[in-house]
Amino acid sequence: MSVENNKNARKFPKALEIAVESVNFLLVQYLLACFMLSMRASLVYIIVFAANVFVFIKYGETLARLTESRMERAAIFALYFAALAAAVWLFGYFPVSPELKKLA
Repeated sequence: MSVENNKNARKFPKALEIAVESVNFLLVQYLLACFMLSMRASLVYIIVFAANVFVFIKYGETLARLTESRMERAAIFALYFAALAAAVWLFGYFPVSPELKKLA
């Protein structure tokens, strides 16, 4: 097996892992955005914002591990932000109530 074929064989799993991580990140960010939009006037907003920053940093670390250049990371982040904006625009956000309710 040539070196070039071996390099291409390793790129596909990386691309697949980036795709899976990006979809997972998009879903988590969308849910956190719903919480943040619903909890704007609550102290819970601070906790959700901190969780949002933590998830964002972890995604950046994952991309740094899986990509070779900053341009690739910037392109993936740009696609991610476009997808998140499209998701919020298309689906809106699911309101979350900050009031506690008892279960039946």
